Amino acid sequence: MTEGLSLPIPPPDTIDRSIETPLRSLIYSLLWLARTVRPDIYYHVTYLAQFCHQPTVEALTAAKRILHYAYSTRDYTLAMAIDPAAPQLTAFCDSDHAGDTATRNSVSGYCLYFHGMLIDWWSKKQKSCTALHSTEAEHVAMSEACTSAPAIYNTLTEFFPSAEPITINVDNSAVQTLVTQRALSSKLKHIAVRYHAVRNWWQGPLRKFTPVWIPTDDNQSDIFTKALPITKHGVPIIDKFTARLLDIKDRRVKLVEKLRAAEAQQLHAQQQQLQ
Repeated sequence: MTEGLSLPIPPPDTIDRSIETPLRSLIYSLLWLARTVRPDIYYHVTYLAQFCHQPTVEALTAAKRILHYAYSTRDYTLAMAIDPAAPQLTAFCDSDHAGDTATRNSVSGYCLYFHGMLIDWWSKKQKSCTALHSTEAEHVAMSEACTSAPAIYNTLTEFFPSAEPITINVDNSAVQTLVTQRALSSKLKHIAVRYHAVRNWWQGPLRKFTPVWIPTDDNQSDIFTKALPITKHGVPIIDKFTARLLDIKDRRVKLVEKLRAAEAQQLHAQQQQLQ
């Protein structure tokens, strides 16, 4: 597959209860797939899940197209291999701004890497607040990311007591300034206290997080906040997003070759012993 799959999402203008059961069944199956091994379809599936209680033919068609996309790229999978040179824990967080045209809630996206291996990801709507501008939306996304990562960080410290702080990558420099400095702009004083807890996590004695600014094109959590255009979705962007994406067929061939080489080496050793 060389191109992304176009996935237009129309509004739920007509409701068809006869397709409610098939739509729910398909969405639940896709949710399991997206949460376990296919992060590239996570946003799209969670978006379509909103139509389960108001099923439409358009929503079912879109779900089938996601299934077709997942099936056509079934030979690609996340590789469970670590890079010792990469940081222990690296997180990416991002947010759109008022992406939901009905409620004007923003969508947060997050992914976490362990030594370059993707281990956690999610996409969720910011239902607790309606961000007035992009900086607030990004700040809420970082706060939500910082509430998800500590569980993995605490588990890591059980094995590595000197675990490094988690690097939180964000593409909004104002959010980085908001977290690392005490000064607070008058335009941001309305942000709830719960979202400022990320300051204590960075400035506290444990210092579990280190916020870092990165360019938008390098933010790998962008795929969890919006439907990307065709030119940005597909195998090339998935390859960049997952960092390690292997072809199952190639892996099988290499495994067979490795087994045959091991058998030949063992046979040769046995022949030498007989001589």
